[in-house]
Amino acid sequence: MGTQDYALIYKGESRLGVYACTDSDWASNPEDRRLQTGYFITVAGGAFSCVSKAQRTVALSSTEAKYMALSDCA
Repeated sequence: MGTQDYALIYKGESRLGVYACTDSDWASNPEDRRLQTGYFITVAGGAFSCVSKAQRTVALSSTEAKYMALSDCA
């Protein structure tokens, strides 16, 4: 049993459209100083994607950490 017969149908009637939210936790890991980042995306009010992971690189500021999270989401 697979998912090839599943589909995401968006008719636009809800007027909610696409919504994305990101967040990051700058240098929270004292061992390697990598940040934790996450994002979620909804389409017409329903969850479409949700991710939480450690970044591969080290951010030098909280602003840079936020841009990295935005880039991952986009």
